[in-house]
Amino acid sequence: MIRRQIDPYFLVSLVAGAAVLATYVGWSSLQGRKRGQRPGLWPSAISDTARRAGLSHVYGSEEARYVLREISDFRCDACARAETTVVRTAMFLADAKVIRLVVYDLPGPGNAVGALVAATCVATIEPSKYWPYRSLLFASHDEWMKAYPPEPSLITLANSIGIDSVAFKACVEKHGSGLSADANTLAKTVVAGGLNSTPGWSLQDSVFLTPEISTRLQLLERKYLPVDGKSY
Repeated sequence: MIRRQIDPYFLVSLVAGAAVLATYVGWSSLQGRKRGQRPGLWPSAISDTARRAGLSHVYGSEEARYVLREISDFRCDACARAETTVVRTAMFLADAKVIRLVVYDLPGPGNAVGALVAATCVATIEPSKYWPYRSLLFASHDEWMKAYPPEPSLITLANSIGIDSVAFKACVEKHGSGLSADANTLAKTVVAGGLNSTPGWSLQDSVFLTPEISTRLQLLERKYLPVDGKSY
C-alpha cells in the first residue's frame, strides 16, 4: 500500500489562501458590472500586481489589435464553463493576431489555492504548458477540489503534459507560500478596484459580463476572420 503524505507547502498555501476568503466572499455570484464600466484600478494596478507576482499569463502576440483580460479562479464553475467557450474563442482569435489574451489567477476556496500554486509552477517550468494545464484543472476541478491532500492529483495532471515531478515539487516547495501571499494581495487589489465576480472580463480596458464578451468576440470573428472572403 502506498502511503500518501501531506505536503506541508500545499497546506501553507491553503491556509494562506483562507485569509483572503473574507474579502473574496461572493466572488462567483456574477453580480457583475454594467456594460463598459471602468473601475478605477482596472487594469493598471491589477495588471502591475499580477505581473510582479507571476500571476498573469499571456497568450498571443503584442501585435494584436485588442487586449482581452480575464480574472478567474480555479474553483469557479462559471470560469470552467468559460474555458471551453470564451477562452477557446479568444485563443483562436489570438492565433490570428486579432487579440492578445491576458489571464490573472486569483485564489479560490479550499484546494483552489494549491491549484493556483501548481499552475504558476507549471508556467515557471515551461510557460507554454500553462494553457493546457489550466484547461485540465478546470476540466477536473471536481476531483482535485475534493482530494486531501490535492498534491497527487495536481502532480498527475502536470505529468500528463510532460512536466517533470521533481522540478514541479521543487518549485512548489520554494515558492508555494510566497505565491499564496502574492495571490492574497492580488485579490485585495481586485476587490479594491471594484471587480466582484469571476470570471471578470476586460476588452480594451472596459469591463463586461461573460455573455457580453462572448458577443463581442463573435463580432471580432466576423470582422477579422470572414468566411468565404466576406467581411461584415
